[in-house]
This record gives sequence, C-alpha cells and structure tokens, in this order.
Amino acid sequence: MISRLPLRLKFLALLLAGVLTVTVATLLVVRQTVDHQVRAEITGDLRNSVLTFKTFQQKREVIEGHYAQLLADLPNIKALMSTKDVATIQDAANDTWRDSGSDLLVLADPSSKVMSVNTVFHDVTAAMAQAELAKSSIAEASTYWWFLGGHLYQVFLNPIYSGRPPTRQFLGVLAVGYEINEQVVKDVSSIATSQVTFLYGNSVVASTITLADEPEFVRKLREASGPEGLNGRDLQLGNEPYLATSVELTPGAQPSVYLSVLKSYDAATARFRSLYKTLVALGIAALFGESLLAFAVFRRFTRPLEKLVEGVRALGKGDFAYPLDVQGSDELAEVTAAFIHMRDSLQETQRQLIETERLATIGRMASSISHDMRHQLTAIMANS
Repeated sequence: MISRLPLRLKFLALLLAGVLTVTVATLLVVRQTVDHQVRAEITGDLRNSVLTFKTFQQKREVIEGHYAQLLADLPNIKALMSTKDVATIQDAANDTWRDSGSDLLVLADPSSKVMSVNTVFHDVTAAMAQAELAKSSIAEASTYWWFLGGHLYQVFLNPIYSGRPPTRQFLGVLAVGYEINEQVVKDVSSIATSQVTFLYGNSVVASTITLADEPEFVRKLREASGPEGLNGRDLQLGNEPYLATSVELTPGAQPSVYLSVLKSYDAATARFRSLYKTLVALGIAALFGESLLAFAVFRRFTRPLEKLVEGVRALGKGDFAYPLDVQGSDELAEVTAAFIHMRDSLQETQRQLIETERLATIGRMASSISHDMRHQLTAIMANS
C-alpha cells in the first residue's frame, strides 16, 4: 500500500513523522521537567510545613506552660486544693475550667490521685486521667499527650504550692489540656497549606482528609510500617495522588503521636495544565502548518518529476511529441534535458531505420522486376 503512494506523499509522511516525534519528545521532556520541579517544590513545602509547625508548637508550649503556671498560682485554686475534699474540688473546679477556656482541666492531690476531671466529653473518666497522669509522672517533659476516651489532648502540668520557700506546702498537680480536634487541624492545615492528619499510633485522631479516604489512609500507613514510613512517600488516596511526610511529636513515648502532612500532587500541577494545553495546541498547529508548507514545497519539486514519468510512459506508447519543459538548472532539469535529447535521438534513429528499410524494399522490388523482365526478354530473344 505504501509503495503505491506518490513520492511527495511519502516525503510528507516521513517529514510529519519526524515533526510529530520531535513534538511528542519535547512535550515529554517539558512534562518530566515540570514534574521533577513540582515534586521538588512539594518536598520543600512539606519540609517547611513541618518546620513551621514545630516553631509554632514550641511557642505555644511556652505560652501554655506559662498559662498553666498562672492557673496553679491562683489563690482560689490553692484554697480549693487545701480543702482536700473531692466533692468541693469537683464543684469549684468546674467554674475555673469554664473560665480558663481550656478543653481539659485535671486536679490531683500530692499523691497524684485525681480529684477532678473537667471536660466537655462525659466519656472521659477520672480513671483514664489517672492512668495518663501516672505515665506523665514517670516521664520528664515540658508537655504531654493524653489520649482519653478517643480524644487527644496536649497537656501541660504544673505543681500547686501554698506559701513561699522554704516553708511552702505541696498541694497537688494541675493539668491543663487542649484537644487536637477538627478546628486545630484546620488551623494547622491553613498554616501548612496542606492536608494535615494527627495520629495516635496508627489511629487517626483528627484530619482534614475526607472520611471516605481515612480507611485507605490507615491501611497504607500500616503498609508503610507506620507514620514514620511516610517521609517523602507517594500516597494515592482515591483518585488523587499525594506526597506525604510525618513528624513525631512525642519522641520515645509509646504509642507515639505523629503529625502527617500531605500535599496534593494534582493541585500543585494544576497551574501547569494550561501550559500543557498550550504546548499541545502549538504542536498541532505546527504540525498542520508544516503539512501545508511541506505539501506545497514537495509538489513544487515533484511536479516536474511526475511530468518526466508521464513523458517516459508516453514514449513507451510511441508518443515522441509529449511536451516536456526544462526549468531551472538542478539535477531534475538535467535529467529532463537528457531524456529529451535521448528521445530525439531515438526518434531520429527510428526515422533513419524506416528510411533505410524503405530503400531496401525499393531495391528488392527493382531486382524482382528486373529478373522478371529478363525472364520474359529471354523468350522473346529466343523466338527472334
């Protein structure tokens, strides 16, 4: 099928294949370069997000630590803990908790026995707070993370003293906590400009990702051997690809609290989609324009060749008068001129052959007539 195509179409197809190959290769190189650049930008953004959160967290710990100290120094708190009466402490601590604006307020006696737990969640019990307080008493840190009834709190502890050193009396421990809830993750997400998830072990505590994607996220967490395996990892949630990283907020604690930051790859490359469309449109326009230009150029150079082929075919049929024009001084013009000269030579040779054949025929006829006449004259001469 290809061998039957005209020569200019073969040239055109070859040229278009080359242009198409170059265009596709250019698009692939541009896309790969953009993808590499976007991936580097996302990785840098994730790293900066983690560093920004750590800085924010350090400042918040200082502020909340001072606030916990101020609460522990309040005269009404000291007077309350001096009563050592559970009912009195529970009733009065409720008003202090509401005025403090915290999500959790725990008061414990000098033996670390929890006397009051104040929170909006009724499923958070004194026994839960007692267990977490016992863990915190062993560990020495500026802040602690308590997981109570499915709720994660960042807790700040401060001792309660009565009087001044060296005669001051240890009255107990005050714990102020702030829940890591949906509002917190939204605030962190706005700071990090990414999707944010807080994890307690491998369990999602609060997240900005959709509820439909959370089971898949947890499953891929386990496949990655925990949140620490997410660092710089590609993560596919539903139909959207992400790059993810994690930071441990409680080093050495078990189970650990992690902050996972995810940035959408599609959202990061959205600004380049118009560039891809523009490049594709330019490639198509260039291909179409190149086709028209190449067709016109090839027709300009192949038309004399087609005329020469038609002249050869006409010569094969005995037509020596088929018109051929010699234009220019290129190789094709030389071939055409040589063909015309060869055709004229053939025509002259043929004319000479015909003339020679005609003379030979006349000679044979004359010889035959002469022989016949001699034959008749012989008889006449004999009779004479």
